[in-house]
Amino acid sequence: MPSHPDDVAIVYRNLQKYVGWSDFDARVIKELRGEIQPYFQAMIDDFYQTINDHDFTRCIITGGEDQISRLKGTLYQWLDSLFSGPYGAEFAWSRWRVGIRHVEIGLHQAYAIAAMGRLRFSINEAICALGKEQRVDAAAAIGSINKLLDIDLALIDLAYQRKAMEQLHVAAQEKVQQAERLASIGQMVTGLAHESRNALQRSQASLEALLLDIEDRPDALAQARHIQVALDHLHMLYEEVRSYAAPIVLEREEIDAEKLINLVWENLKPSWSQFQTQVEFHYRGLAPCIINVDRYRMIQVLTNLFQNAIEAAGAQGKIRCTVTCHGNSQVEVAIEDDGPGIADGVAKKIFEPFFTTKSKGTGLGLAIAQRIMEAHNGKISVSRGELGGARFSFQLN
Repeated sequence: MPSHPDDVAIVYRNLQKYVGWSDFDARVIKELRGEIQPYFQAMIDDFYQTINDHDFTRCIITGGEDQISRLKGTLYQWLDSLFSGPYGAEFAWSRWRVGIRHVEIGLHQAYAIAAMGRLRFSINEAICALGKEQRVDAAAAIGSINKLLDIDLALIDLAYQRKAMEQLHVAAQEKVQQAERLASIGQMVTGLAHESRNALQRSQASLEALLLDIEDRPDALAQARHIQVALDHLHMLYEEVRSYAAPIVLEREEIDAEKLINLVWENLKPSWSQFQTQVEFHYRGLAPCIINVDRYRMIQVLTNLFQNAIEAAGAQGKIRCTVTCHGNSQVEVAIEDDGPGIADGVAKKIFEPFFTTKSKGTGLGLAIAQRIMEAHNGKISVSRGELGGARFSFQLN
């Protein structure tokens, strides 16, 4: 993908050959310059009026009238150079930089292409007007200018492709770094668990013997049970860290999403019946909704999301689960509650490992859920739901 002026020049020459660009085309366009310059201001005003008329493009302009004035001057220079040349390496580099600038300001590629189409229409319209006055050969001029604009458009497209390649490269590097971090965590936890297992087993055996000896001493029995809870929590922490660091190997099968969700909810009955939680299930689209997933892993994800919703909603809280099925394993599952919701600052960190807002949480539940969804080529996100609390949703394709 070109990034140096020499590379861009080579690409430009190849594009000229591809569209059939010739010295005749260069001569036709240069001779047109003096005739078409009076139309430039109308083209520019129309271009920026169109930007101002649409929300998606208007948001790119952040500097008000001063910025628009500067941009109009830049567009005038772009149009003038389009008709003046020379159409060599320096010209190619300047056009390439325009494409890069579109990428940098965050203009969607579709709108960059549409913008070029808008300018093409205005230029061709001006050429036709000049042709009616018999001041130019309209057919020859339109043919030549369209070749030149096609090359410009190809360079803009390459600029967007380069950005996409850079993003893929960064994503690949991040995955490698994450795999290395997980491998290190896995090795650490494996060693720690090996060294600690015997100690935990001895502690558990001693505690069980102690519980038998103090059955008639309520205060001592209560303290011993606190120790039992602490040992269970430590064991759970080891298992969660090990689960997070371990590679995820999926064993996919065809599963009815509705039945799976109902099963998970029923398995959590001790939790939601204690809180007297109300739940609504909404199933939209195809029925039955068949998804190709790893059953055990999806139960992990759903259990975590439902458990979080139950805790957030609290006593007599309300939960809504919506499943939208589009077929071909395309499904979205959203679980929301009427709890306090998640602050913006927390939402940005919610899927980070070891981040938690709970006094007894390990901060790995949602991180594991995210890894499971990524392994399924899906994604999971959090937002504010219609019930006022948090809304967690995941999509499978």
